[in-house]
Amino acid sequence: MNRFNDSFFVGKEIFKSEAADEVDVINVFSEDSSDTVSNQSPTAPTSLNNSRNRRPRNYQNWTANKRKSLKNQGKAHISKRGRLVEARKMGPPCNCKLECGKKILEAEREDIFNNFWTLGQKEKQWLFAVDHTKKHLKDRRTRGDVKVNRQFTYKYYLPKNDSENLTHTKIKVCKPMFMQTLGVSEVLVRTAWQKYEKSGALLKDMRGHHVNKRKVITDEMVQSVCAHVRLCYASSKNRKLSCPQMFQLYKKWPGLEHYCDKATTVRQYRDIMNSHIKNS
Repeated sequence: MNRFNDSFFVGKEIFKSEAADEVDVINVFSEDSSDTVSNQSPTAPTSLNNSRNRRPRNYQNWTANKRKSLKNQGKAHISKRGRLVEARKMGPPCNCKLECGKKILEAEREDIFNNFWTLGQKEKQWLFAVDHTKKHLKDRRTRGDVKVNRQFTYKYYLPKNDSENLTHTKIKVCKPMFMQTLGVSEVLVRTAWQKYEKSGALLKDMRGHHVNKRKVITDEMVQSVCAHVRLCYASSKNRKLSCPQMFQLYKKWPGLEHYCDKATTVRQYRDIMNSHIKNS
């Protein structure tokens, strides 16, 4: 069974005599390799003839991105561990002394719930939470000599449309009414305020966008791969080499010593080829 799909190969066929081709390719590389590297700009997309068109990445169809989109919309989805997560539901109204249920009708609560989860992005949901809450110091302390963790408290508001003036006002409600209407927990409010207080503006959701990534494709790495592909395609026979075969020649390429950053895996080599080289 073939371990690789069609997009894994540069040509339609694999060179049968790899050892003979290595000699041809290395001989081509050894001739004026330094001049070729210095006179070209590999960062710009390159056009290669007789090569197959590459299938672009469709990030929206990735399983992780689909899961994230469903989660941000409050819809049912399968978690990363294979567990079924039910869709978000609006909870019942409260029975507090503020009589929040009389201020915000059930139909209005449903509209607020649907509009909140239609936002579909964490940043927009955090912005809604900051815009409809107020954070302030606690008004009372039962014991002054006891240090407690909670120093702040929140006031909660829900939007109410005014059909006469075509505007909406913020109606003060209790915490359970706010949380049950949106179908969220207080973690959303705390996280939103933590991000807002750091810079005065809501920071981007950085989950999955951390900077301590072990394998990073640098500009110099891109230059080395693009230069190698150009030289490799100088010979008509080498255009039938597969991507793993080209990577093996890449590691033996004498011109590689001119670069500090080099592609270390076939995946890096193939990704650079697909994204930085135009196929015609």
